[in-house]
Amino acid sequence: MNEIDKKYTLELTEHFFRNEYGKIVSVVTRYIGTNNVETAEDIVQETLLKAVDHWQQHGIPENPQAWLYTTAKNHTLNILKRKKYKVQYESLLQQEGNHIALEKLEISEDLIKDEQLKMMFVCCHPDISENSQIAFILKILCGFSIQEIANAFFTTTETINKRLVRG
Repeated sequence: MNEIDKKYTLELTEHFFRNEYGKIVSVVTRYIGTNNVETAEDIVQETLLKAVDHWQQHGIPENPQAWLYTTAKNHTLNILKRKKYKVQYESLLQQEGNHIALEKLEISEDLIKDEQLKMMFVCCHPDISENSQIAFILKILCGFSIQEIANAFFTTTETINKRLVRG
């Protein structure tokens, strides 16, 4: 991307920052609650940073406003899922007591092997497509980068990212 395109992308992002920032914060706040306005602002700021990076690399989408709202929505959903799992984990720890929880945190070769096998079963859940299963195993269990997985599948990193998120 040449300097003129970069400048235009930055100007367009600045335009959306000024005109859409408050709107997107309002929409995100609706989903995460008014007591989390700072989190909503962080989500919107991260969305705008992603927009600058993505638009400079891939060009400005046909509907930049929709792109921003979709990206903010997806980021919000990711945060809500993380909070849900955190609450579930904390609840589990309280039910089992700290003594049991500490025992589970001990690491041994057998524990590692067992957990790897469990993760393999998770990655190979029948509801997940075979390509996504393979991508999960390569990413999670083998430690391959998304670029390496994309190269193995003869596809783009964006496709692999989507495959992993959908899975």
